[in-house]
Amino acid sequence: GYITTLGRNGSDYSATVIGAALDCTGISIYTDVDGVLTADPRLVMNVRLLARLSYAEAARLSWFGAKVLHPRTLIPIAHRNIPVRVRNTFRPGNRGTIVGPEDNQKSGAAAISVRRHLALITVESTDLFGVPESAGQVFALAARAGAAPVAICSSSGHHLSFVVEEQAAESIVTLLQQEMAAPGMPHPQTWRVRSRSGLAACACIGSGFTVDPMSPARAITALARERIPVVTQGASELGITLIVDDTDSERALRCLHRDLIAPVIPLVRHAVEEKRREAL
Repeated sequence: GYITTLGRNGSDYSATVIGAALDCTGISIYTDVDGVLTADPRLVMNVRLLARLSYAEAARLSWFGAKVLHPRTLIPIAHRNIPVRVRNTFRPGNRGTIVGPEDNQKSGAAAISVRRHLALITVESTDLFGVPESAGQVFALAARAGAAPVAICSSSGHHLSFVVEEQAAESIVTLLQQEMAAPGMPHPQTWRVRSRSGLAACACIGSGFTVDPMSPARAITALARERIPVVTQGASELGITLIVDDTDSERALRCLHRDLIAPVIPLVRHAVEEKRREAL
């Protein structure tokens, strides 16, 4: 055999593999922070420690940029319902964050995370879903380019939009254009591929976020107050993903956290901010 490393978070992954094999009742992972926080403390003030997250919430938070846990770490233990506690190496007495099976307590956004340096790819055609496999073929071509969609933003009978890593966008567009021009493709003149780079995904994550129909509206309103345009959006049972310009991403993260997780009377704050803008 060959000696190799397991890569980033490899020690965490090996811990959960061993824990699952031993059928442990719980696993502790020690890191340099107190646990999983509501946002990146380097970018946002007044972040809070999360007492508990579901496996799905933790995986999604990591997928959208959080570095505390890698999604692969949770694979060996999720189907066994083994909880993992994330704790601070330097403050072992702190409670940390428990990541485990989903409970019945569903509230709003649990955390906000940002994934930067993305591109939006939009495929348009009147025949896009004329064949049921068409959408699958689009994502298969993305996989051939070595990219998985970061988020699927919108789809209809005529277009499909998804976000990928910026560095992979050109290869995906080239493969899609080649496929559309291939012999046997119905009505090749009706197909169109567009790509827009320089974007970021702001993910508002929480298993109960979309249960309240007003939650997505509050997120979009928070960005509108700061005059941050939303390019497109996507939603799932775990929250909403808002695509913004990369240059606006950190500001978007801060205002979403402020309004959705640590609100300070939005109407009063909004009035104060309006006066400040008028004075500029």
